[in-house]
Amino acid sequence: MTFYKELEKLAERYPPLKKEAMERLARRAAEGDEVAIDLLFKHNAKRILYFVQEYYDKGKMYWMGKRDERGIPNPFRPAITRDEVTRAAADGVWKAIQTYDPDRGPFNSHANVCIWQEIYRLFQFEQRQQQRLAKLGEIEEERCRREYRDPEAEALAEEFFDFAASALTQTEYEALLVVLGRAEGKPPDDLEGFLAGISEKLRAKAPRGKWEAWARALLGD
Repeated sequence: MTFYKELEKLAERYPPLKKEAMERLARRAAEGDEVAIDLLFKHNAKRILYFVQEYYDKGKMYWMGKRDERGIPNPFRPAITRDEVTRAAADGVWKAIQTYDPDRGPFNSHANVCIWQEIYRLFQFEQRQQQRLAKLGEIEEERCRREYRDPEAEALAEEFFDFAASALTQTEYEALLVVLGRAEGKPPDDLEGFLAGISEKLRAKAPRGKWEAWARALLGD
């Protein structure tokens, strides 16, 4: 049985109390009454279920991220389960019970804030974890890309660049390096026209059979 289902059964046995009764029980709990503490949690089972339904089932949790420049929330969806949100909400109730001060306002309001904070903390933690994993994946992919070299393709690529350096002007050659990702810089404004002109010029001067081999080595095509 899931934790959510357990709380459903608990909520049936211990329905929410009226405001005055909840406050009396909360005050007893704040004084250290163990029975009151246990009952206070049980009578808040319905409150936990409500937050799970609102923030998980209806998706409010997924709009907790930072807003973009247009003011639109980040609809980030971390891999959080319903039971994880239920446990976070339950932790919020326990936190509310442990930190409740009768002189600082009603228990209901305090509990709502504590539950929201725990759900938000769970969301933020999972968001950071997924962002770290995504970044690590990108780093690993880049490392593999840099480390893996087909010796034959690399030799052909080097041969092509040596040929291009001798067949093109310095400006054309530098622009070609940028376009092919071999150098930093701004590519030509008319990229399509530049590539068409360079290809025609190089193809005309390339040794027989080399052009196709160079293309495969550089473009994997």
